[in-house]
Amino acid sequence: MRQNAVQDAAVAGDLNVPRSWQRHKSSKDGFDDEQMGIDVTEIENVEEVIIRTPQKDIIFKDAEVSIMDARGMKTYQIIGTPLEVTREIRIPG
Repeated sequence: MRQNAVQDAAVAGDLNVPRSWQRHKSSKDGFDDEQMGIDVTEIENVEEVIIRTPQKDIIFKDAEVSIMDARGMKTYQIIGTPLEVTREIRIPG
């Protein structure tokens, strides 16, 4: 570890992670999330998330879901353990 990084870590109170590596509310250009029009919220009490494709379902029973809204463009983030289930092919008859 470089000497300056060690000093940064000591100032931050963590000798394992330099302060310069830690996430700050402000970005490098000096704008924070609010100034950039970014809002992050968590959806409470999510019971299940299912992603369906023609070949399989990806099911999250223990999902934590966050929505990041950046100037009207919403991005959903799913954190959890996925279970992949192959979908049955149905032949009309």
